[in-house]
Amino acid sequence: MGVRHGWGRSNSAPALGGAFALALFGVPGPCRSFDDVSVPRDGGLTGTADAAAAPDTECVDCPAPCTADRADCDDDPGNGCETDLTTTSASCGACGHSCLGGACSAGRCQPVTLASEQSRPTGLALDDTHAYWTNQAAPGDVMRVARGGGTPEVVAAGHTNPTGIAVDSEAVYWTDYAAEYKGGVWKIRKDDAGKPGAAVEIAPGENSALTIAVDDVFVYWTTPSMVFRIPKSGGKKSEVAHDQATPGGIAVDLTGVYWACVVGGTVMRWNLDADALPEVLATGQAGPAGLAIDNANVYWTNMYGDADAGAQAVMAAPKYNGTPRVIALGQSNPTGIAELGTSLCWANNDLGTIACKAKTATESDETEILATGEQGPFGVVMSLSAVYWTSQEGGTIRYVAR
Repeated sequence: MGVRHGWGRSNSAPALGGAFALALFGVPGPCRSFDDVSVPRDGGLTGTADAAAAPDTECVDCPAPCTADRADCDDDPGNGCETDLTTTSASCGACGHSCLGGACSAGRCQPVTLASEQSRPTGLALDDTHAYWTNQAAPGDVMRVARGGGTPEVVAAGHTNPTGIAVDSEAVYWTDYAAEYKGGVWKIRKDDAGKPGAAVEIAPGENSALTIAVDDVFVYWTTPSMVFRIPKSGGKKSEVAHDQATPGGIAVDLTGVYWACVVGGTVMRWNLDADALPEVLATGQAGPAGLAIDNANVYWTNMYGDADAGAQAVMAAPKYNGTPRVIALGQSNPTGIAELGTSLCWANNDLGTIACKAKTATESDETEILATGEQGPFGVVMSLSAVYWTSQEGGTIRYVAR
């Protein structure tokens, strides 16, 4: 059987997988001689050394190379291919690929539940120590749990319909989606998490605040037709864009704010340094919802389809003057999307899967499925070692090593 080689494990330690026991690691023994220093370290199997340089001794009782589902992960010739890559959590699919507390089955890491019995968890954010999320249904709490596991904690309780969430080094920010100007944009210092009355409404009376993003100075958020920003410390809000048709996912970098308009079918950008109208990066999209950015590109999910093929899709476009392209077709109501390093991961809300693909992939390249059987997966974030998501219908916060 094949095993996973981790195409998207950004900044993770290189796998040693597939080591071939003592004969291939240059360990002296009955099948190896160091009498001739020209003997290649791989035993000559690569054909890179002059065959005449090999010793005259004939290998006797040489150990067989490891099979595809086993490896010599400890470099100990005495125990040969000691590691089962199909079931070993510390070396799942490849030597050194840890499942971070999850099980390993058939060479693939299995999801781990961080929190359960939540009330329609929706937005999701990470910092170095915790995962944070919004419980959109009553009692409307903002929550967190240690990324290594533990008891979930209430960050702020009793909101109407908390939806989007973002964090920085000091605080947690979220939107409260409520009609008749009862919604708002909220903030609480992490050190004050759980303290009654500690949350501050920095933009009160916002009608149906939806998604949210932060940079070093401002908080940005969307409503069904507008995009706004306000200083983190509070003050006067300012309009970024109006007449937008249900802006969904939002992100910000050093130069601009980006958002996707679900109903309008557009992906937009507003330059932070220019007093100008927003520019259109993509048009004719069918339900662009989740959105992520890196240094060069914008990525989004089309819940209803893409402009060309009419199928639910994951898309990409350059931040400046480029043509949208399809990364993955045939998705199932894709919602949240995240990027890190060379990889993209997203949630297929209807099908109940967490899927990933290389950023450079095309629609014909295979999509990797990290999790199946999820109940309404929605928000997605990535760390160097794992993918995290909320499951709205399942009421869970889960992750899987990548």
